[in-house]
Amino acid sequence: MNHLPPSIIADRPARAPEPAPGAERAPLTRAQAGALLARHADHPSAFLALNHGTAHFAVPGLEGFIAYRPHGRFLFQLGGGFARGDARRLLLERFRLFARGQQKRICAVQLQPDDIALYRQAGFSINQMGSCYAMDLRQFSPAGRHFVKLRNKANQARRAGIEVAELGADLPRTTEMWEQLDVITRSWLRAKGRYTKLIEFMIGELGQSDQAERRVFVAHLGARVIGFISYVPVYGRRPGVLHDITRRVADAPPGVMEWINLNAIARFQREGIAHLHFGLSPFAGLCAEHDGVEGRSRLLSRLATLIAAHGDFIYPSRTQERYKLKWQPHYVAPEYIGFEGGFSLTGLWRLLQLTKTV
Repeated sequence: MNHLPPSIIADRPARAPEPAPGAERAPLTRAQAGALLARHADHPSAFLALNHGTAHFAVPGLEGFIAYRPHGRFLFQLGGGFARGDARRLLLERFRLFARGQQKRICAVQLQPDDIALYRQAGFSINQMGSCYAMDLRQFSPAGRHFVKLRNKANQARRAGIEVAELGADLPRTTEMWEQLDVITRSWLRAKGRYTKLIEFMIGELGQSDQAERRVFVAHLGARVIGFISYVPVYGRRPGVLHDITRRVADAPPGVMEWINLNAIARFQREGIAHLHFGLSPFAGLCAEHDGVEGRSRLLSRLATLIAAHGDFIYPSRTQERYKLKWQPHYVAPEYIGFEGGFSLTGLWRLLQLTKTV
């Protein structure tokens, strides 16, 4: 579509504010954005807004920001605005004006159910894009019949002599160790095929060794590190940590990821951390109950259903969902995608390009 998106919220002031001057020329520092997330974010994947290459749209005088990446004729927004109260509406107004000034449209990914009313009122077409999962660590125990298979897998790694350590607590958090983790990532990527690329934008990154808020647990066999999982903070109504990126070498014994996660959970529980989030699985848990938003794109609903059933070459949603469900999550919630002015096939293709899933 080439037309501009419809006028935004009907009850806004008669004269809309101009786009924030200098919002792009004076971006937030990573520390400033992180502090705003800690105060205002209520989204399990909010920490991904700090990824390298993600821009931050902020308005002077408003507490909060919008995280986004441009690609083609679209600005791809991650989550709703990381702000509270009326600041979310004002941020969206200003961001739409900012996008319009660049002759671009907005596609918002990983919207929460609480975002739907605001974005529908602003003229977005909203569809379910997948589901996110979380455990209440205060209720979790690996004992019992539900976790027999999980324990058996983890015990395979334990019997193979694999130990788990947290970097910065049990092993040094050094640049040299980060280089080892990079080597594991490259090895993991090669094992998936020569044309496979690292998915970006809606997934975390390893970052730098001095970014202490990112906790990394490694599996090692003697001096050799064979796999790792990183965890990042989650704020809001269900605070805790997000089970973020996972990597292992091709010859790692079965059960390595389960063994790492069980050890990490035990430490989180000792520290009083309340929730472990597994984040979004795109195209997983799609159902009419959640995908029934008024004004949704029926075409996108059909495409998402097809990808969920047959699209592992685009995204391994079924494999990812199986791993998350084996932990018996206490919370499963839908996440949404919104296209300003209506669904766009071009926008969907651009999103797949941006995330490097195609």
